Amino acid sequence: MEDMKTKMINYEGWERSDLLPAGWIFKKISEGFTKDKKWYSTLTYLSRQGVTFESMRTIVDHLKSSSSYTNEDIEKCKEFLGDQKSCFKKYEWGDGDETILKGWKMRTSDSENQWQYFLSPEGRQYRTRYVAIQDMFKRNYSERDISNMKELMMKYEGWEESDLLPAGWMFKKIAEGFTKENKWYSTLHYLSNDGLTFESMKTILDHMKATGKYTEQEFENCQEFLRDQKSVLKKYEWQEGDDTVPKGWKSRISETEGKWQFILSPEGRQYRSRFVAIQDMIRRKDTEEEVHEMRLSLIEHEGWERSDYLPHDWLFRVKWEGLGKDNKWSSNICYLSREGVPFESMINVIKFMRTSSLYTDGDIINCKEFVKKRNQDTTEERFVWKEGDESVPKGWKRRISDGDAEMEWILSPDGRMFRSRVLALQDMIKNDCASEDIEIMRQKLIHEGWQKDKMFPLGWLIKKWEGKKRSRGKLNQDLKYLNREGNRLESFKTVLEFMNNSESYNEEDMEKVRQFKVQWTISLRRTGFEWEEGDETVPEGWKKRRGHGKTESEHILSPDGVQYRSRYNALMTMYKNEAEDVLIQEMRSKLTFEGWETISLLPDGWMFKRIWEGMISNGTFSTNTHYITREGNVYESAKTAIEFMESKADYKEMDVQNFREFQTLLNKVTTKKREDWLENETVPRGWKTRTTTGASAREYVLRPDGQQFMTRSIALQHMVKENYSEQDISEMRSKLVHEGWKKDDLLPENWHYKMFEGNFKNGSSTNQYKFMCKEGTVLESMKMAMEFIQQCGYYPADSVQNCKKFMQEQKDKTAEQRFEWQEGDDSLPGGWKMRVSEGEADMQWILSPEGIQYRSRYCAIQDMIKRGCSDDIVEEMKEKMIKAEGWTRSDWIPEGWMFKIVSEGFTKENKWYSTIHYFSREGISFESMKTVTDYLRSTDGYTEMDIENCKEFLADQKSCDKKYEWSEGDETVPEGWKMRISDSEQQWQFYLSPEGRQYRTRYVALLDMVKRGVEQDQIEEMKEKMIGYEGWQKSEFLPYGWMFKIIWEGFTKEKDWTQTIRYLSREGTSFDSMKNVLEFINSGEGYTPADAENCKEFIKIQNSADKKYKWNDAGETLPAGWKTRVADGEMKMEFILSPEGRMYRSRYVAIQDMFKRNYSNEDIEEMREKMISQEEWKRSDLMPHNWLYKIKWEGQIMKDNKWSENLTYFSKEGISFESNKPAAEYMRNSPDYTEQDAINCKEFVKRRNQETQEMRFNWNKGDHTVPSGWKMRKTEDREFILSPEGRQYMTRVVALTDMVKRAYEEELLEEMRSKLKYEGWNTNQYLPNGWFWKMWEGETKRQKLDRNLYFVTKEGARLESFKTVVEYMESNELYNEEDIEKIRQYKKSEAVDVRRRGYDWEDGGDTLPIGWKKRPGVGQNETERILSPEGEQYRSRFNALQNMVKNGCSRFEIEDMKNKLIHEGWESIELLPDGWLFKRIWEGTDSNGRTISNTHYISDEGQLFESVKSAIEFMQSSSIDYNEQHIERFKEFQNLLCKVSTKKRDDWLQDETVPAGWKRRVIGASGREYILRPDGKQFMTRCIALQHMLEDNYNIEEIKAMRSKLCYEGWNEDNCLPEGWLYKVWEGKINGRTSRSYKFFSLEGTVFESMKTAIEFMEMCGYYSEESTDNCRKFMKKENRNSNGERFKWEMEDNSAPYGWKTRITEGRKFFLMPDGNQFPSLFSAFQHMVKSDYLLSQINVLRSFLKHEGWEFDSLLPSGWQVKYKGSDSHWYIGRHGEFFENTEKAINFIGSNSEYTIEDLENVKEKIDKEKKEKESAVISTSPKEVKLKFSPKVKL
Repeated sequence: MEDMKTKMINYEGWERSDLLPAGWIFKKISEGFTKDKKWYSTLTYLSRQGVTFESMRTIVDHLKSSSSYTNEDIEKCKEFLGDQKSCFKKYEWGDGDETILKGWKMRTSDSENQWQYFLSPEGRQYRTRYVAIQDMFKRNYSERDISNMKELMMKYEGWEESDLLPAGWMFKKIAEGFTKENKWYSTLHYLSNDGLTFESMKTILDHMKATGKYTEQEFENCQEFLRDQKSVLKKYEWQEGDDTVPKGWKSRISETEGKWQFILSPEGRQYRSRFVAIQDMIRRKDTEEEVHEMRLSLIEHEGWERSDYLPHDWLFRVKWEGLGKDNKWSSNICYLSREGVPFESMINVIKFMRTSSLYTDGDIINCKEFVKKRNQDTTEERFVWKEGDESVPKGWKRRISDGDAEMEWILSPDGRMFRSRVLALQDMIKNDCASEDIEIMRQKLIHEGWQKDKMFPLGWLIKKWEGKKRSRGKLNQDLKYLNREGNRLESFKTVLEFMNNSESYNEEDMEKVRQFKVQWTISLRRTGFEWEEGDETVPEGWKKRRGHGKTESEHILSPDGVQYRSRYNALMTMYKNEAEDVLIQEMRSKLTFEGWETISLLPDGWMFKRIWEGMISNGTFSTNTHYITREGNVYESAKTAIEFMESKADYKEMDVQNFREFQTLLNKVTTKKREDWLENETVPRGWKTRTTTGASAREYVLRPDGQQFMTRSIALQHMVKENYSEQDISEMRSKLVHEGWKKDDLLPENWHYKMFEGNFKNGSSTNQYKFMCKEGTVLESMKMAMEFIQQCGYYPADSVQNCKKFMQEQKDKTAEQRFEWQEGDDSLPGGWKMRVSEGEADMQWILSPEGIQYRSRYCAIQDMIKRGCSDDIVEEMKEKMIKAEGWTRSDWIPEGWMFKIVSEGFTKENKWYSTIHYFSREGISFESMKTVTDYLRSTDGYTEMDIENCKEFLADQKSCDKKYEWSEGDETVPEGWKMRISDSEQQWQFYLSPEGRQYRTRYVALLDMVKRGVEQDQIEEMKEKMIGYEGWQKSEFLPYGWMFKIIWEGFTKEKDWTQTIRYLSREGTSFDSMKNVLEFINSGEGYTPADAENCKEFIKIQNSADKKYKWNDAGETLPAGWKTRVADGEMKMEFILSPEGRMYRSRYVAIQDMFKRNYSNEDIEEMREKMISQEEWKRSDLMPHNWLYKIKWEGQIMKDNKWSENLTYFSKEGISFESNKPAAEYMRNSPDYTEQDAINCKEFVKRRNQETQEMRFNWNKGDHTVPSGWKMRKTEDREFILSPEGRQYMTRVVALTDMVKRAYEEELLEEMRSKLKYEGWNTNQYLPNGWFWKMWEGETKRQKLDRNLYFVTKEGARLESFKTVVEYMESNELYNEEDIEKIRQYKKSEAVDVRRRGYDWEDGGDTLPIGWKKRPGVGQNETERILSPEGEQYRSRFNALQNMVKNGCSRFEIEDMKNKLIHEGWESIELLPDGWLFKRIWEGTDSNGRTISNTHYISDEGQLFESVKSAIEFMQSSSIDYNEQHIERFKEFQNLLCKVSTKKRDDWLQDETVPAGWKRRVIGASGREYILRPDGKQFMTRCIALQHMLEDNYNIEEIKAMRSKLCYEGWNEDNCLPEGWLYKVWEGKINGRTSRSYKFFSLEGTVFESMKTAIEFMEMCGYYSEESTDNCRKFMKKENRNSNGERFKWEMEDNSAPYGWKTRITEGRKFFLMPDGNQFPSLFSAFQHMVKSDYLLSQINVLRSFLKHEGWEFDSLLPSGWQVKYKGSDSHWYIGRHGEFFENTEKAINFIGSNSEYTIEDLENVKEKIDKEKKEKESAVISTSPKEVKLKFSPKVKL
């Protein structure tokens, strides 16, 4: 052991210490400083006995309790801990210099602040000398040391002395300056001669009064000191005033950069300006002469003016005037009334006058005239206007503004100014000016570039703007439109929409505009870019240009002016337009410049291009290669390319073989290119491995030649197959250990095995083994392994026997021995273990202390209850289920029950659903409430009230329309809508549309309305409701029809103002940031650059708090100068604004920032008082001076009915604490507080807890039912009692339990015990002294005796069953075996009594063993019950049998009960082993129409198996009792069951499409057909059935009968084919071209995929003539000559296809012909072709509406415009809004998530849809309960 300790010290960081006991070691786990700069360290200790300790406290307790250690050991341990906490040892300290006392040390911290610390000779660390001297006073340092420290404080920390302060006192200026109101402030701290600190003169004077040690003169001196500090006159050098200030005033200029001027009144008051001074003078009621003189000074020196329109002695000043952002003149004028009140606008002036009796209506009229006159002056009089020329109408004027822009302005004869003639024209039309004047102005628009065009209606004008080339090299051209109504339109789209919506325009007008657009587009194409003459990279006559954007992609231009993005696009168009072959070949030759290549392995004329290669999301390396055929077809995968070659006679098998060889070459090159291959010791030398990312983390191995394998085992198989050397094979075999393969001596040499885990439905586990032989073959079971050994013949004779021994050894191992287990965490009870399996699923397993393995806690608890574990253990596991597996309790379901919500949410119809599982206290699980209530009715121990409560529980889970009571909507919602308020604390409001859709807000409703295409007027109505009642707003800076809402606003941690704004576009799209808004506007049609600029201006205004909001005077609720406002949101939150313009959410937030910004003590104290008066903060005598607390919450907790409260504490330093504990710790760690402060802090909580009981309720004096001195109170349904100490209890028994815990005197305990009788508690002869019992007993409606027994021990423990009573006594030394035996007798007597009185039992007769009884079920659903001679009740004979096997009953008793199982539907049959029984539990069909069933089996030993697999595994593992014949006969029985099940289906049809005696059935929407042979064998097609008939040598007539039915599957005969041969044609569209493929069915029953393989077969057989093969070739030539028109007859009218399309049905399959001649086998393939070929969007959308005939649906949970098709239970196809196709859900979700066109809500909706379907599927499988169909067999019948 000592040697190991030495290794721990050398390699694991353990240490020894002389201060620890001999043989002990310790280790530092962590150490450092907390956030409060407090040192901490975490140590672990190991004793010489090997016991570990986590703290010194536990060590000391251990040493005290052990006789091996002395008191000296304990003292040394304490000394050791003191050394660990010593600051002297923690840091490197430098010797002190002259700045600190002699003997002291210093250091500077490593933080950015580089704080200085000081260390006293005793080892105490201080942050400053000021903190140190306070502690020195407390520790009674000498006068000399304290005096020296004071000198150092004055010299180095800014402290001062004053003759006006008491002797020995000091002070320090913390901060000083001016407030926003230009008031002087200073913050001073004081230190008394006895070490006390003060932060204000008020507290000093209070202290001096309280101590009585100071004289009146000292009082006066202190007050004089404060006046000196506040005296501005003494602080600065003032100059005698000049003529700019009244006589007697002084002035000075500040020394700051701003050089501000300050003025000083004769009384010594300082002001920042004359404006501030005059307001204070009026407030202080200075003389009229003085105020008048200052008013004149304002006019002369600060820019104030008078006006005859304003009242007498009123002044105004123009703060700013000029052009605003909307090019309108604007001015900002402030006003000063004669009462000294300032106003920021004329609106406020008029409001003031209307509320004052000193002003008349004439004054108000004059004020309005003042504004009007100013506005007139701003235009005509303030600028130099020139008489207009011919560019403006007669009488108009114009001017050019100054500055770089030199903008033109025009002035109307009536004085209105306009930025342009267009704006003037619009204003004239708006104001109904004369038509002649309007027309004249319209003619003048030519001077601004507006022109007429013959393609536009009369009165319309267009304007073209053309400018410099942008970064992309494009000539920027734009068109604007002005209609005759005066509207400006920004695009062709808006022009056409306007005309379409106006009755003034017809279709001819709109057609002309469309023609204009075509001409304009052609013009842009030719002149929009600078094209370069083509070089050798493009065909002759072509041009090209290079883009300048991020991609810099190249474009090319054809000789006829068509632009293409690439040569590839140009080539595809040339193929489509059937260009000359010479031109096509020339363009193909240029594809090499775009990365296309040729290679000899591809067919002649083919090219390929590596489109992309790299890592994909699952970590695999992937590539994408495209191919162009010589015919011009493009294939994006190797599979489609091969299918094309195989369908064409022009390509040979060698072409396909070469193509596949090329793919292999590509894959090897691609695989080796990866950068994540690693060489390591887990593979042979030269080999590499890589591991994928993501949850699967799959590993791959790479052979040196580039071949990749999924596992080493697969690689080994290839090595054996390819004859690698034995050395290489052995080396790879040695690496299999890294994949979990193991060796065993009982297996043959070089064999390996691997174990896989799984679990049955009941949660029990099963293990499967795989074996790898030395040849590399993987064998799936030991049976296959033994068969393999026997077949090979070269393995030793004992190999098979050794394999059996191997399996027996594995079987004998316990779960704990077989696996590596980890100690369980807090999600498991103590003593349990856990592990994660090594299989693909990574399942978690848990292990009980008894060694039983379970798949989950849920499985474990069922077994624990079956095995009779104690209630405490079961209850502990239930708590772990709640914590770790999502189970919950509810007051509505029976006590001890739990439930789990498996899934819940809204259906597509917005109806609420939930899937809930239930778990009873008896350990039974239920999957529906119906089965729960059935069980409650049929089980002892439950009442009708339990059933009613369960129904109430279920009512809470119902759908929203039935679940809630909706009230008719009011004016806050559109007509027809309904409303409700939720019952939760939040009282959320919900809305119900007329269609029954529920929404949380109007906003959510609007988004859904837009998505569903609701009419625009309804949408607009909802928008108005959002503005009126949900805080949405409009802004002139946002585009027309847009809205916004402030979701949140407040401060960051850095105290920066921030807000979250949501925007809603007129299209119904929501945005959560301005960035997304701008991206949308810049990329979308219908928006202009001006819209984007206005949005930027909008966000600027929103970010400015003082500009954005209207602030109000706070009155007495805030300090002077502060303002307040109330937000418009639902919460009506208050915000406050400091004089400096900082906004805060509350006074509490503000005061914290005031501390950080060093506000004066007076200002902070004033704000502290406002917190008390306005925000419910309070003081307490038990809290330190200037500490506050606030009750955040207090009340009764529903869970345990205890009173609770949540308090926040706020210290005098501005620090907040969320509970009492950290506040007390802070006091203990701070030198500014004493230990008594911390003690008082805790006393504060204690007193509040006492107050919560006695003071917060009205208590009555107790009566005879409670002990003396106790009190009582009653609520509506409950009684409470109160102890003399103020503790409240719900019952006397709860009080007794608590009194025992608190060790009350026995006399008081006995007095309370005597009162228990008033709650129904009793004693009897069976119970020990001091014990009580209580029973509830009654008869339910179902005539069932219901009893519950409860016990209270003398020690105060409460027990709820006889079992827990016995366990309690067995574990307690106070009770003996006699006490326990009495309890057993008590239980027996109670059981007999309940059993006898509970029901009327009758004799079992022949249906039960002798001595057993039975009774019928009570109620509709309760089944028969049986009673054993011992009085045990069972629900069935089967349950009784299971219990008998479990309890080890005799074989005779078990056989006797097994024979009675026939009365419950169990049967026997010779195909099963002797003594085995079976029962068909249920039989039915699944969603796909397949017959499914569930059969249970009972073995001869009485063991139950719920599946075939588990039964076979049992027989395989019990090789002694069962052999292979048993297993084979068992499987034969399964085949028999399957055939019987298949034939039982009621959907088989017998008609002319199958031979006589055969049947067929068709599955739902898929149309898939199945064929049934007369003996019950099922086939997917007639073709497959015929092949089986040929294989099974059916007679020739039966074969001919089936062959004649193949025509119903599209097979046909032809004279050119050999006799008996059939052919089948498939026709479809590949890349826009019609393609056909053929299959051939030979006389021998073989199907050939091409004529080539059919002819090869004939030639190989040898019995087909050469003429036969020639005829086959003639057949193909004949088929190729036939055209579509000659071959098929097309139908013109079909409602399943668009107008103009044609259809035909061939061999039961429908084909479609487009008007342009393209033919397709389905509408969907036609749709894909149209999308790929850029058909018009309107044509594509027309076709989309017909896709419903092929199963495509729209879904509300998909983005607008999306469709989905359900291919199966787990497979979906999707079409995007622009025609994108996605073959699975993952690709659709990835596309939505990466495309900015879609919102987060779209993505979440799709995920919700998938999750919902998954849960519905699981729920459907779980809840399916088909009607039981019994398979009737007579006992021992032969089949």
